[in-house]
Amino acid sequence: TETSVLQIAVAVGYNSTEAFSRAFLRQFGHGPSQYRVWSRAAATPSEPHEYELARHVSADSRDTLNLLAVRFFGSHARVGEYWQAFARLLEEAEIDTRGKRFFGISLDDPQITPRGLMRYDCAIEAPQPMPASLHGTPFSAMSLPRSRVARARHRGPYHTVFSSYRAIIIWVSEKLQQFGDAPGLEIYDELPWRAGLDQPDNFAVELAIL
Repeated sequence: TETSVLQIAVAVGYNSTEAFSRAFLRQFGHGPSQYRVWSRAAATPSEPHEYELARHVSADSRDTLNLLAVRFFGSHARVGEYWQAFARLLEEAEIDTRGKRFFGISLDDPQITPRGLMRYDCAIEAPQPMPASLHGTPFSAMSLPRSRVARARHRGPYHTVFSSYRAIIIWVSEKLQQFGDAPGLEIYDELPWRAGLDQPDNFAVELAIL
């Protein structure tokens, strides 16, 4: 965005631009203004077919989601491995997955986030009551508040999912909407990448809007 570094610093809890810039430099190796220039140059421009996809984006409301999630770190190319590991953890914890939806939560943009630092959460609708067997496991409870969302239906191989995200970004810009403060969300009707199931090719993608 064009938001000033000072406004961003104050919004995330720093008392001055200087303190924020020092912390940012330690973490990312660039000052925030330098990083903004670099990240814009690194971002892939939208392609013509993504403008066509944007015509099918719609606004909707999403109810509060109570989830059980496991966080993974690494490259977005390993998302399939994350889901396979998540499936094993669900089985070990004896969590009943019947009739439940699954959620992939993208917290970083893989175009500008270093590969080893990208965060991706695999999640399932939280069982009620929460199983006692989860103590000492990588699972954590997560709640995503009720929100307005811009939603696209992704159809195609998973490695092309960012075309659907970019279509939403185009739609938000064209409709003069603003993004909300929430991660990207992928919604699956069944456990993706489980044994016997190829990579998903038809699922919903959402970004929060105000």
